[in-house]
Amino acid sequence: MNNGFSIIVCTYNGRKRLEKTFEYIDALLLPCPLEVILIDNNSTDGSKEFIDSWCSKNLRQEISYRSKHEIKPGKNNALSLGYSLSKMNYVVICDDDNWLQRDYLQNALSIMESNPKIGALGGMSGATFETCEPQWWEKYKYKFAVGRQCPDNGDITNLKGCLWGAGMILRKEAIEKLNQSKFTYLTECRTGKKLSSGGDTELCYALRMLGYKVWFDEKLFFTHFISKEKTRKQYLERLLAGISRSSFLISPYLMELNKQEFYWFKYYKKLIRLIFIKKLIYNTLALLKGTFDEQEIAKEYFRQIYYYSFGYWRLKRNINRIRAWRNSI
Repeated sequence: MNNGFSIIVCTYNGRKRLEKTFEYIDALLLPCPLEVILIDNNSTDGSKEFIDSWCSKNLRQEISYRSKHEIKPGKNNALSLGYSLSKMNYVVICDDDNWLQRDYLQNALSIMESNPKIGALGGMSGATFETCEPQWWEKYKYKFAVGRQCPDNGDITNLKGCLWGAGMILRKEAIEKLNQSKFTYLTECRTGKKLSSGGDTELCYALRMLGYKVWFDEKLFFTHFISKEKTRKQYLERLLAGISRSSFLISPYLMELNKQEFYWFKYYKKLIRLIFIKKLIYNTLALLKGTFDEQEIAKEYFRQIYYYSFGYWRLKRNINRIRAWRNSI
């Protein structure tokens, strides 16, 4: 590995977003060598060809650029290819709608080199909109990786314990250790237009199991471009459903990290509490006649009933799978 940064940009039909993202990459201060790797995840809009041409004409010579197709759908698959291609000791995940602040790498290098046990580092972000900011934005912006990830700077391993994938800096050594341990994801992450999620959280939990720390610092700032599609309530509803499902699937990581045993009677006790008659009636009425926020809370309530009604054996398998992997490290 070389001392420097590899910025991995994964895209699916991101042609309209990529030029601005790469303009910000081109403007970055370079405290050390930088390579940029574009992974095109089955785009049909000519994303790779467009940005290949743009980089050949516009990207400054100090920045190395490569691009590859990943035909297997899913952001986790695209990132895995990017990790395997990266040659630098620090990796930056830059979504195709993330605009990194000019001193992003400079600040990241200082923080990562200050503590070799930092496996994942994240910062904060603001939003800029293609159209108008929706009325519900302030309440739900965190779901879009916008805002401040933690109240205080520093080690958040035992506080929040995870980071957004957007803008996250990873130690390549830690990624290689995960690969050597034959780590595989429980979550699907984004696939085309399917709003699955949780891959970033799962990655942080896995790094913690390897003994690495998760870190936050407000000096790392990026702007998240919010397209018109993402300001629609239908998109928000799909996003919340995807987050809910992945949170249930990867909850065994927290159980293992917190040394909690999985007991069937505690599991079903929680289910019984969920379907307590007053809660059931209240959330049914909220779903039928409530405000948008009340309806979303009710939807989450019924999702939890569904997961706990039918998810016992899947959760049990996930716990056994995580423990088997951890014991093999």
